Amino acid sequence: MTCRCRCGPSCRNGCGKNACLLFRSGYSRHRPVHAQGAPLDIRVNTLLAKRDDVLQLLHDKNIEAAATPYSPVGIRLKEKIPLNKDALFTEGKIEVQDEGSQLLGFLLAPKRNDMVVDFCAGAGGKTLMLSALMNSQGRLYAMDTSEKRLANLKPRLKRSGASNIQPMLIAHENDLKVKRLSGKIDRVLVDAHAAAWARCAAARI
Repeated sequence: MTCRCRCGPSCRNGCGKNACLLFRSGYSRHRPVHAQGAPLDIRVNTLLAKRDDVLQLLHDKNIEAAATPYSPVGIRLKEKIPLNKDALFTEGKIEVQDEGSQLLGFLLAPKRNDMVVDFCAGAGGKTLMLSALMNSQGRLYAMDTSEKRLANLKPRLKRSGASNIQPMLIAHENDLKVKRLSGKIDRVLVDAHAAAWARCAAARI
């Protein structure tokens, strides 16, 4: 079977054995298809809550929900429901985030005292997860070329309780802010589907 993690057929130079097995094990079978309707994945913010507690609160509200099959911090709601006014959301205990995006954070596996860059951070969904994995320690740069997208991170950051995130507006991959971090960064997350341009910038760090 060919590895689906895109790091090559032998999977020796990319994600590692466990990640490779995760994608080879049939993760796609668990993803919703349009014909079956679309469930909603959320991520529990482990800085503020535990998954079992959030699941119980959802069940108490008669919301059908179950733990995601791979992400240890994910919950899958059977149906899409508005959550923006729910206390779990307004208190920062949950964020809407598909399981695939959550798994990227675990593949990166940042350590608590690392210096980490999230390129093309946008509204910061993956940035917030990385911060939780780091227990809000170390330093985490949320970079983007769009001031508007970074502005959308501010209310989410306030809710999350994270204190190690530094939003950083950059002009391009050759921005002086990027060059100053050269050789200092432990891990870099590049969402290549949304920001293929960032590959060059990541290589410079």
